[in-house]
Amino acid sequence: MIVLLLFVIIGVPIALLIIVKAIQSGIALSRPPIECPVCGRQINVVGKTPTCYKCRSSLILHANGQYIKK
Repeated sequence: MIVLLLFVIIGVPIALLIIVKAIQSGIALSRPPIECPVCGRQINVVGKTPTCYKCRSSLILHANGQYIKK
């Protein structure tokens, strides 16, 4: 019902974008948090290069599966 209402009120392309972004954010938050290798704070991974919100260091995924400072 809500999805149909979104399609009618704001148009199909924008409604689809809103739905896709909501699904992507749910997937990102369902991942387990990782520990920042610089400051040790627990952070959520969003995208391929997450940034620690405390020390502002950019992290990249190493071939061994661990995140390292860029």
